[in-house]
Amino acid sequence: MLLGFHSHHVQLSLSMPALHCTAGHLLVAEITRVLRSGGIFVGTTFLRSSPSWMFKPLNERILPSGNYFTEEEIEDLCTSCGLTNYTSKVEQSFIIFSAKKP
Repeated sequence: MLLGFHSHHVQLSLSMPALHCTAGHLLVAEITRVLRSGGIFVGTTFLRSSPSWMFKPLNERILPSGNYFTEEEIEDLCTSCGLTNYTSKVEQSFIIFSAKKP
């Protein structure tokens, strides 16, 4: 998966709810590649919710949830790709997060 930018080219990358639509580690690695030093990655996505079926949103009960992540898994994706200063805010089953390329 290539974003079409040279390495170390962009200062900010914004990923609207897309992390669950792709191979998450490949997307975060590619975003890290194109970010300049000091660049910020801001992402939003849906979280894997409670294991209790009753509390899962309808779309998770109908659609496979293979690419949905927990908050901890998203943080691990960012740090394993070399991003730092991870922060996040969770609202029900939705997360907005950011991390910085050193």
